[in-house]
Amino acid sequence: MLDSISEIFLKNSALLLDNIKEDDAINLKKALHQLYSYAYSTSANAREDILKGKSHFECHLIKLTAREIKRKCSNFAKTDLSLKGMKPFFELVKNHQKKIIKYQIIQKNSQYNIKYDTYTIIDNDIKLNPQNYITFEQFKQRINNRLQQQKDTICDFITKNHAMGITIKHINDKVIFKFFDPNKGLYITKNKKKFFNLIEKTMSQQACLVNAQHEKIIEVNTSYADKLHQYPLSNKIKEPKFYKS
Repeated sequence: MLDSISEIFLKNSALLLDNIKEDDAINLKKALHQLYSYAYSTSANAREDILKGKSHFECHLIKLTAREIKRKCSNFAKTDLSLKGMKPFFELVKNHQKKIIKYQIIQKNSQYNIKYDTYTIIDNDIKLNPQNYITFEQFKQRINNRLQQQKDTICDFITKNHAMGITIKHINDKVIFKFFDPNKGLYITKNKKKFFNLIEKTMSQQACLVNAQHEKIIEVNTSYADKLHQYPLSNKIKEPKFYKS
């Protein structure tokens, strides 16, 4: 079965590399082998070797995923994968890797005290967090509420086919609004009205999803960093200059 897993992976490698980086593909293949081996190995030492050097979170997750693989994908004797179990096996490994990536992002962001309300893009589940699919008026209200509380904001801003980014920072009693479009560059202003006008214009020029009332909606995942400028984000990202209002 391990040979069959490798063969399936090899036959789909070209398609895989069209969607993820080579290093990610190598990690996925490694995860396939490790999870299979942990689920069906009869050697306690071999299972311990798989867990060596991994975080407590990863070790715990490997044990849980292997248990699910054995429960949902095994042959009658539960000694190996069944042929029918191959598809759910790949699905479980995919979900396993998504949880690892999600955990790594959360850990990295926690270094700068950035906490997200959701991770809908990683979870790939729109129904999981419908409150993040909002109209432009709802977006303005959300931003105004945060401004009243003097909270900084960093969020993605996603139309149907395009992802952009927003930061709003309170610095020296001033509010700095920034809107980043990968296709056009960075817009910086201290004027909230101009900031909202630019976003509204951007939405009018792009395809958007619509809600039940046929209103345009965007996806917005907002972080709750209290004061972005206190953390060394600027040391990590060199912001391109576009134009200032």
